[in-house]
Amino acid sequence: MSTIRKILLVAVIVLLVAAPFISQFGAVSASSHREAPLISQDPLADNTDLYAFVSPDRPDTVTIIANYIPFETPASGPGFFSFDPNAVYNIYVDNDGDAIPDVTFSFQFKTTIANTGTFLYHLGNPGLGPDGTAGGDAVIRSLNDPDYNLKQTYTVTMLTNRNTPFGKSRVHNVLGADLIVPPYNIGPGATPNYEANLASRAIYDLPGGIKVFA
Repeated sequence: MSTIRKILLVAVIVLLVAAPFISQFGAVSASSHREAPLISQDPLADNTDLYAFVSPDRPDTVTIIANYIPFETPASGPGFFSFDPNAVYNIYVDNDGDAIPDVTFSFQFKTTIANTGTFLYHLGNPGLGPDGTAGGDAVIRSLNDPDYNLKQTYTVTMLTNRNTPFGKSRVHNVLGADLIVPPYNIGPGATPNYEANLASRAIYDLPGGIKVFA
């Protein structure tokens, strides 16, 4: 067991999946698997851990946390790891013990780069904006700050199996779109007041009592 920082999805579903406020958690110790030959070649899709537990602050809900990407450390910049926009990240929920998912939460990501002239996660030229003009300061103060250069957004879809007179059917329900993944906590110089300005604002309330964070 080792303490590492890994990319994660937190989905909060009333009576199914729920996430308490992220700031309640400190350092987390978890396993970091990379033993399967095929998935080791695709680390962005490597699901290293999945946790499910009754939410301590809301016992009528359940929290599910999925971790991805093994053996990445917080000091992995300036090219920080991210979700794969070509992958679909699914969390399966079986409510009746038949090993068939009754509910599936599907996450799909999109990456945008404001300034394609730099590879830096936040704009690395103080005094320049994302288009090269004056105005930027290489500091990310909000989820929509123009200095948040390499940004990921995502869509969450809930797929539910339902019985009909013609057999089972799958209902697709888009719970949220264009949700923003917060930037990494680079440090007080680049991401000041990280919890208040960035992380807490990336916890989204979705229909049905659902909360989600990526």
